[in-house]
Amino acid sequence: MPRGISRHLVRFVEVGGEVFPVKEATDRFVLREHTLLRSLAEHSVPVVEAYATVIDRASGAGEELGGLLITRHLPFSQPYRSLFTGRGLPGLRTRLLDALVGLFVRLHLAGFYWATVRCRTRCSAGTPARSRPTSSMPRPARCTRG
Repeated sequence: MPRGISRHLVRFVEVGGEVFPVKEATDRFVLREHTLLRSLAEHSVPVVEAYATVIDRASGAGEELGGLLITRHLPFSQPYRSLFTGRGLPGLRTRLLDALVGLFVRLHLAGFYWATVRCRTRCSAGTPARSRPTSSMPRPARCTRG
């Protein structure tokens, strides 16, 4: 599967002909992202389907393990990085940026405001990125250096 850059471990699992990305993070992060994805979907914002969470995990030796967020893979999806850096169709970059702007407008109209597109980039530049809801939607996870 094509993979983008992620600060969390992401594995892809195939079950019954379907592909599920499984992201490992803290239980708190997993629960917040699951709630946020469900809330955005209820507002008709195009997001991946939050399929399941697994929390309170431990190894056989009793060591605490991170939680898992399981989503349904979107067929034909590609990481933005590969689309912007690869040799694509003429005008692809402009169309992708237009689509991204359209997505941000839909997020804003649904009551969600994300202060930066690339949380990782902003944090590495020393500027804390903040995501904040503009309505009663659950607060998204904050970017932290790490």
